[in-house]
Amino acid sequence: MKAATRKVPAKIWRDILIRFDGRVEAVCLRRDAYLSKVVGLEVERLETNVTVPNSKQAAKFIAERLDRLDRKLITFTLDAEVLDRLNEVCKRKSIVRDAFLNRLIFWLIAPPKIVDRILGADWDTSVWECHKDDIGIYKAALSPLDESSIGSFIDPLWAVHEHFKLQHDFELSSSSETEAVAGNSAGNESIEMKPRPSFYTLPLNDRIIKNVDLWGLNTYLPDHEVPGTSAQKELDEDWEVRPELGEE
Repeated sequence: MKAATRKVPAKIWRDILIRFDGRVEAVCLRRDAYLSKVVGLEVERLETNVTVPNSKQAAKFIAERLDRLDRKLITFTLDAEVLDRLNEVCKRKSIVRDAFLNRLIFWLIAPPKIVDRILGADWDTSVWECHKDDIGIYKAALSPLDESSIGSFIDPLWAVHEHFKLQHDFELSSSSETEAVAGNSAGNESIEMKPRPSFYTLPLNDRIIKNVDLWGLNTYLPDHEVPGTSAQKELDEDWEVRPELGEE
């Protein structure tokens, strides 16, 4: 039985939409069916990555910056269950849904030099070292339509997510559980209340690509990243005071 689908309007950055449409057409994919598969995987990662909802100020800032991009209104046809799940997560986490869709498509078509600029030139080295014996990676290259490799084809951002997972695993092995408990007992904010570095919490800004503002492609921003909030002002004041403290 064919899964139920629903149409969803979205304003997508024109530059990345043109490239995305070109890529899926080149490999003879049905764009919306493919995107629905990818969104189905990524919405669960979005749920896991964004552990703290955006504040009203952060969501407003992201939406306003997204509006600065030259976007085109289009309609995607997605699996109804996938769309319901996306709407539910975005509502509960105060995520701008169009920001999620634009961020996802941006990463799907981003050239290697841009990915390296964001994640670091050697970001993929640890991923390769950890998975170099995985025969599935070779099958995906040698037999793209083999049943075992289809999963990697519809999970195009796996390596990037694995990069963040390995970073987190390294951080856990480098810090003791005792220290974490001691920090909490001292009145610090709970570890669970601070999203760890991940694909969906990594801030994109206006310094990554020359003359391009990527602030509107964020799915989570802490208030200290949002201009005009009290948290951002306090951070600026803190940096103003530190040099004076260092001179004493």
